[in-house]
Amino acid sequence: MVENMSQPFPQHIGDGKRRVWGVTAQGRLLQVIYVLKKQEDVQFESVAVLDWIKLESEPQARIVRVIHAMEFTTDMKRRWRRLRR
Repeated sequence: MVENMSQPFPQHIGDGKRRVWGVTAQGRLLQVIYVLKKQEDVQFESVAVLDWIKLESEPQARIVRVIHAMEFTTDMKRRWRRLRR
């Protein structure tokens, strides 16, 4: 979802946090709040070895750290439909 977002997302919500709304591969409507971290801000042990190797080959790559994810409430679904028009 974070990689395939469309306008008006991501929304910057303060403290470096971003919010996206979208549909999962299974069709679930989710809100995800995340931060982007630089490689130097992440401990080696917290990343799978193969992912770390991939990150090393792309120095500008960022790590997405999900802070919160939830299914849409009824009100969020209503707003989502308005956004999609």
